[in-house]
Amino acid sequence: MDAAGKARMLDEVKRIRTGSCTNLSGGLVSGMEMIEKIQASSGKKNEVASVLLMTDGEANEGYTATSEIIKCLTVEGRASLGIAGSGIAPRSRRMQRGGPPPQSAPQPGLFSRLGSMFSSSSNTSNASPAPPPMQQQQQQAFSPPPMLQQQQQQAFSPPPMQQQQQAPPSASPPSSMPGVHLTVEDLNLSPTPPNPPKAEGNLAATVYTFGFGADHNADLLQAVSEAGNGMYYFIDSAEKIPESFADCLGGLLSTVAQNISLEVKTTNEVSVASAFSGRDKKSSASGATCTLPLGDIQSEERRDVLLKLNLPKLDSEVTDWHVLTAKLSYFNVITSTMETREMQLRLSRPSTKRTDLESDDDVDTHKNRIMAAEAMQQAMVHAERGDMMQAQGILQGAHDRIMGSKSASSAISANVTRDMMQAQQQMTASGWSSGGKHSLQGMMQMHMAQRSNVAPDNAYTTNARKRQKSAWNDDN
Repeated sequence: MDAAGKARMLDEVKRIRTGSCTNLSGGLVSGMEMIEKIQASSGKKNEVASVLLMTDGEANEGYTATSEIIKCLTVEGRASLGIAGSGIAPRSRRMQRGGPPPQSAPQPGLFSRLGSMFSSSSNTSNASPAPPPMQQQQQQAFSPPPMLQQQQQQAFSPPPMQQQQQAPPSASPPSSMPGVHLTVEDLNLSPTPPNPPKAEGNLAATVYTFGFGADHNADLLQAVSEAGNGMYYFIDSAEKIPESFADCLGGLLSTVAQNISLEVKTTNEVSVASAFSGRDKKSSASGATCTLPLGDIQSEERRDVLLKLNLPKLDSEVTDWHVLTAKLSYFNVITSTMETREMQLRLSRPSTKRTDLESDDDVDTHKNRIMAAEAMQQAMVHAERGDMMQAQGILQGAHDRIMGSKSASSAISANVTRDMMQAQQQMTASGWSSGGKHSLQGMMQMHMAQRSNVAPDNAYTTNARKRQKSAWNDDN
């Protein structure tokens, strides 16, 4: 963006005025169509582009249902709603069930702080140096899951989908399981809620959502950001506005790869029982193939995919046994080319079971990360029902198990345990409704996606994000 573009953007921000309605769908449609038109005229559909959707209230104008708003993300989805190049979702569709919800008073200085941020950032657009060479980033972006080298019994397992709700787990692990790394299974969690609707067709841009105050619909904003391959930011005070936007922009400006997909093909009757990547996956009925879309990746980020495999019993020892082939494909933003990387996993299958093996540090860390994210998600279900004791018990149980794990001192394990303690403190009737839910929703998404979405530095804050925040702070 050049000086003229920044001046125009600043002028547009200053024109924003609060009104009597929240037309999220209209704003989203306008933003997506603007980017689609730019891409069509320039012929550059692979440039990094994003829509930042902001609100301090619930959607009560235009399309208001989560599934409808998500359809507004793509041309195909909008066509199914009857929106074809109109630029705005119909204003005649107001929220039902008794009219619009009560709106909070606009936060003082909200848009003036936004304008100030963009104005002061006009001279710092080049503060972040170019991302590292793509070869270096590729090594960070994909490292073959070391979990596959572990004993099958140590693999991470998802929560049983049919398990009944039980009392909060005790702080200490069962004595009948010495030396076994506990997983979410051991927390007796309730079934995970259904996944939100997904975007139809191809996204022209990622979508990041920002909720100001505690009167917005956090479920909706998170669902839209998930469908838009972005993140949800909860901003509970005007002071956090600049750092939150700087954190987001610092990441976007350092994007190095897009449309990343990991395809796993097993051999020798091996099947993929479970795959944990924070995103939906496509698997064959036999489990012989598994495809995981990983979205985009920014400089210094990494994506750790944990797999649980079913291995067949062998009649004799094998020293070089082919387990699977993994192929990573992505669009290299720096070179503007599609690229692929491929590797094989081969194991030694001894005739006797070894007892001297230890869990890999990275595997243990990311088992903890996923355990915490799953526990947060299940705690939210119980808190929404008003069962704060059960919600706190779930978080405490996960916290205790992580603290007793091999990787308890790692940066990510320390981050998730700190977040779970903070969430427990907010699990009161008043704390939950005044921002506790929104905060926990953001934490859960951050740990599942391995991407920062909070203003304070955390285990996923990259140097590009830090530089962007520092550049704004230096000018203010």
